Amino acid sequence: MKVASARGTFIQVDLFGSIWGAVNNGSTTCWNSHIFFSDIEGSTKLWQQYPETMNEALSRHHALLNEAIAAHGGYVFQIIGDAFFAAFSTANEGLDAALEAQCALAAQKWGETGSIWTGR
Repeated sequence: MKVASARGTFIQVDLFGSIWGAVNNGSTTCWNSHIFFSDIEGSTKLWQQYPETMNEALSRHHALLNEAIAAHGGYVFQIIGDAFFAAFSTANEGLDAALEAQCALAAQKWGETGSIWTGR
């Protein structure tokens, strides 16, 4: 699958854990990467039940995940709805980001939509 980055380059995602980047000058680089995936379980039902409050909840979710991923050197390469795909240069960085995101999500007061399941 090809994904456009914010800089206009394309990233080819390989399911086996490598990312192939084609930079603007046409040269190709390859580096090992560890893929992070996050998705809100049951979000379709939440959107159906709480359409007015899910926009705000999703914005908070996105901010928390973006902060955790960036704090550990990750690169978000795709967001689809509430699903995040990010790459890290080491597994430990990805794990640390996932743990930070889980703690941040669990600490939030979600109000009407209820808690977001964090896998903990």
